[in-house]
Amino acid sequence: MTTAVLVGARPNFIKAAPLWHSLSHLPHVRPLLLHTGQHRQPDMCDVFFEELGLPAPIRCFTADDAQSRPCRRSALAAAIEPLLRTLRPDWMIVIGDVTTTAAGALAAHRAGIPLAHVEAGLRCGDPHMAEEQNRILADHLAQVLFATEPAAVANLMREGIAPERIHLVGNVLIDALLQILPTAERKSPADIISHYAQPEQLLPLPSVWNSGHVLCTFHRAENVDYPDRLQNLVQLLLDVSRQAPVIFPVHPRTAQKLQHSSLWTKLCACPTLALLRPVPYSDMICLQKNSRAVLTDSGGIQEEATVLGVPCLTLRPSTERPITLEYGANVLLSPDQPKTVITWLKHFWTTTLPPAVRPPLWDGRASERIAHILATHAPQHAALPLSLQPTLLQSTPIT
Repeated sequence: MTTAVLVGARPNFIKAAPLWHSLSHLPHVRPLLLHTGQHRQPDMCDVFFEELGLPAPIRCFTADDAQSRPCRRSALAAAIEPLLRTLRPDWMIVIGDVTTTAAGALAAHRAGIPLAHVEAGLRCGDPHMAEEQNRILADHLAQVLFATEPAAVANLMREGIAPERIHLVGNVLIDALLQILPTAERKSPADIISHYAQPEQLLPLPSVWNSGHVLCTFHRAENVDYPDRLQNLVQLLLDVSRQAPVIFPVHPRTAQKLQHSSLWTKLCACPTLALLRPVPYSDMICLQKNSRAVLTDSGGIQEEATVLGVPCLTLRPSTERPITLEYGANVLLSPDQPKTVITWLKHFWTTTLPPAVRPPLWDGRASERIAHILATHAPQHAALPLSLQPTLLQSTPIT
């Protein structure tokens, strides 16, 4: 049996690694790794392949780097489809909620390849969010859906997806986290800062970063694409840096937005705020594990912080991962209310948190379960229910 695992962006690489290795260990399964090049710069791509032990992928890059998401998705789907028609895998596996995920789902549907979606069913309730649109599209095109938490299963069933297509298997991101953790624990935040600091910044002595830091990361369009919201986030970081040192690995997209304004200069001038270039996965886990708290808009970091037992302040009005609110020290907050954010930080710093408890099935074996299910399920390509086809296809321009 041949399975094609599609990756394209940083989150895909991390989550695909344990799945790739689990599929490779099955005697009658031949996994293929396809890469769309959504993230192709070395610090967002190559470093993850090397660290996570992924093989050289089959490239299905497109020359079309259109800026609008619908056009980019259509261009990626058009690049993936002929490759699938040539390879004819028994399964196409898409992961998560990035543009590559939706493009791969469309390409598989058009090429008649059975589709499996890993991280299916996650919903934040905001239909305008690109990640939400990508998840819904992939879920309703997939024949097999792998969910990380019970709320995701409930969402899928509420949307009319047959229960026999849904499998609650756990979280492949936690598989990757537990595998990389021993490497991360041998690292030092001060060494990471020294190596990945932005060249424009003059940082103080490493001792500043040994007293416990706040880790910050944000990249979502609703936070960085609007100047007023971005300015509020920067001011929040400056306010937090007066309470504790802040480490901020900057996503390339966020860096671009900041550098086009005076905000980048303001951040560089702060002596207790370290701006970093993108860091490898083990370094990111080291920074999380050693932080006093995390400020983020990332879904994956919410999950990692839950398992690591680190307080997480999510700078969004909702989360598609409600299990992190139940099992982790995760709180949803608005970046427009810095006093509230700092109040919560001080609360976590003065409160003894209970030991971290992993959600059910977040045991490091989700990828094994997925591999076993795919290896024992006969691939069957099922057309979309007619009631869903018009809505999905009208909102998904294909060229």
